[in-house]
Amino acid sequence: MLTSKIANFPYKVLVTIVLILGAVLLMPACSTKPPGGNDSALHPLKAEMDTGCYQREGSDTQNWHWCGAEGEILITNPGTSERKIALEGMFGTQLDPGTLTIEGGGVNSKLEVEHKGVVWKSEIAVKPGETQIHLRCDCKQVIAPKDPRAMFFKIENFQYREVDNR
Repeated sequence: MLTSKIANFPYKVLVTIVLILGAVLLMPACSTKPPGGNDSALHPLKAEMDTGCYQREGSDTQNWHWCGAEGEILITNPGTSERKIALEGMFGTQLDPGTLTIEGGGVNSKLEVEHKGVVWKSEIAVKPGETQIHLRCDCKQVIAPKDPRAMFFKIENFQYREVDNR
């Protein structure tokens, strides 16, 4: 059997001790959380237009979602801790103005929307799971004879990002 020159320990025992000490000493360095925590890197937040809203139209730089008289933004936090998300977009109507109510997930606001559009920004805390933000507009339906959809308001260039909690 091979032995080390250090205290005549068997070689396998010495290797085992070195590996265990190395693992114990390196463990804190390997387990430190990246900025924003492991949830951010492993389980990114997601926000999307959902029930009552149609698929995105347009391009990556200029896009929009039409919604019925009511719509929803669905935020998904697949992680295990509460995190913050920033939401942004521009709400508008075809021609006639209306009042858009935005409620849920800690948001409670009313916007006077029109055809030019009104910028909306909100930063909210989201618990693990799903958070719904309900949208309701009293504006008139869009007149589009060749489009069978019930369109009332739209959100242009909807985007989101996680906000650093530090």
